[in-house]
Amino acid sequence: MIWHICKKDLRLLWPYAAMLALLYAAKAALSVKIAFAPTPESLGAFAVVLPIIVIAGMVALIAAAFYQDGLFSSTLDWRIRPIPRRDLLLAKMLFVVLAVQAPVFVIDLAEGLVDGLPFTPSLINALSDGFYKLCLLSLPAAMLASMTDRPLSLLAAAIFVTFGLLVPYLVIPGFGAASSPLLQSGVAWLLFMLWALTSIVAAAVILPLQYFKRATVASFAVFMSAIAVVGATWYLPWEAGFAVQRVFASQPGLAAPVTVSYAPDNARRLDRPSYPIPKVAESDKSPIDVRLPLDIGGGPADSMLFTDHASVRLLDANGQIIATNDPKHARDTESSLYFQFPLTSFASNSTFPAGYGPFLAIPPKLYLQYKQQPLRVEIDLSLSLLQQRSTVTMPALATGIHKEAGFACENHILEGTDTVRLNCLTASKLPSCSHATLSHSGLAEFNYSFPLCAPNYAPLGFTPTSQLINHVIGTIPFNGKHSHNGLLVDENKLADWNIVLQTYEAQDHFTRQLVIPEFKMGDWSVAE
Repeated sequence: MIWHICKKDLRLLWPYAAMLALLYAAKAALSVKIAFAPTPESLGAFAVVLPIIVIAGMVALIAAAFYQDGLFSSTLDWRIRPIPRRDLLLAKMLFVVLAVQAPVFVIDLAEGLVDGLPFTPSLINALSDGFYKLCLLSLPAAMLASMTDRPLSLLAAAIFVTFGLLVPYLVIPGFGAASSPLLQSGVAWLLFMLWALTSIVAAAVILPLQYFKRATVASFAVFMSAIAVVGATWYLPWEAGFAVQRVFASQPGLAAPVTVSYAPDNARRLDRPSYPIPKVAESDKSPIDVRLPLDIGGGPADSMLFTDHASVRLLDANGQIIATNDPKHARDTESSLYFQFPLTSFASNSTFPAGYGPFLAIPPKLYLQYKQQPLRVEIDLSLSLLQQRSTVTMPALATGIHKEAGFACENHILEGTDTVRLNCLTASKLPSCSHATLSHSGLAEFNYSFPLCAPNYAPLGFTPTSQLINHVIGTIPFNGKHSHNGLLVDENKLADWNIVLQTYEAQDHFTRQLVIPEFKMGDWSVAE
């Protein structure tokens, strides 16, 4: 009976399912077309609108299937025939799988293969995308369709739910990405997974309630409770989320020898510049940079240290917090500071440029008040140890697509600049960090460039993304006619050099706490 009902729905709705598949294929074809080139102006609006149309089409098709055998009419054929409600529910879910999810999966897989990417990561990416589309789109659409009796009711319910999701943004100050440190980090996958699991649990309760008891009020209460749970995850503490992430570390314990300590005796004091520096005034808007002389060591020679999160507190002699980078505890903008802990390489031959090091950005008024007073500094660090995952080497003036290590790459000189633009596609999840340099096989020298980091610690790469195929994009400077960057490579020698792309992946996640009993800001800033 299950297949009989599903076949009936497929026979009635196949034109709409085919139209949806064609729209999704057009979206994938557009992604392939612009994979290595900017979106043409003629297709710009189309590239924005098409994904929205696809989402609306998926919801409409699922609703149409559920309305074929609605729950709210006593005159429908299935209500007077001996058709088990379990079979009816399973038939509708089978339709969702065959008419919606299956075409999406096939097209996603084909997109990766057409882009020239390996089969296995393309398969994993298609499975990941299908999983999240099922949990975050298809199941909510099925739940709403089972609780409504016509498209207008579905639209009204969708508007109501949307308004419910927007309420926190309207009534809670600062609600959004800024209120969820997890969402802005490599641990964001945990939130999406919690949302997916919430959707699965809600569907497992609502759909049987509707099909076996038609308890619409109770079902809607469960649905809104699920929405509330999703909203509550925005406030999931960083410590809890990072503790879960540590469980999924690839090499737990690898970072055990890593140390972070205060080392004022080993650090050179900042030299006063030869040019005059304007004195700091309370009315100044730009924060004052205060260097933190930290010693970081103990990591493997081929590894890097990435700061996922840091909680910093400045305390006065009475133990009162006078400044912090935690927006939940900062009293106002005058007590809010910014902390920068740059990417650190443990390699002796690092190709990273020498950085400024860890520093605090202090509001001018606070700096003037406390610059010569001894303060206590407390820093809670959540760190990830990264090791090299892959290396891609290609000519700096390559023509065509270069395929290596699961990447498909092209590069070209940006018009009107003295930089080489590198664009690599991968069906795997984005590396935690990537670093592209110009290198010469006969020289132990290289052009400096800054690494790019966008961590994603999702296990097996199962994470939703706005783009099915991920891009690793970088620009590498050289000496040319537009500028002289003081670098090793001149434009006329580019043909003899290679671009080397190194990618790094997190192997261990750990925490460190640093306490500086006495710290004077004035000793570590050039400001007066």
